[in-house]
Amino acid sequence: MTYEEYKTLKKQFKAEYERKVEALEIVYRASRESDSFALLQWASLDASDSNGTLAGAIKDVLPLLSNPFNINDVIALVEEKHPEIKKPINPTSVSGGLRQLHKKGILEIVELGRGTRPTIYQILRNDEDEQGDE
Repeated sequence: MTYEEYKTLKKQFKAEYERKVEALEIVYRASRESDSFALLQWASLDASDSNGTLAGAIKDVLPLLSNPFNINDVIALVEEKHPEIKKPINPTSVSGGLRQLHKKGILEIVELGRGTRPTIYQILRNDEDEQGDE
């Protein structure tokens, strides 16, 4: 390998590395922003918010779900019980809400989802218990 070939390859490797690092940072920032948004949305939610918001509709239907359940069960019940919610319902938003309820100790993960298989949850406590803790 000549010195010129070495310099050319080194320049290509550095450029590729920089593109990958930039892509990683973009993905990380986007994930943090969506997590922060979901956290703020769920943290500010109380029982009076159940009219018109997806977060409120999810919390409203929790007592109606049979244990265990998955995201598809939640979406179906929200669509049935809350026709005012804009459709199609974004599964990512529902998933984020369920994760926040899990973090708060309201839901337990029975089986972690993988690939196309959704996470299975069960309810540990109801909204009244949660509101009493705050």
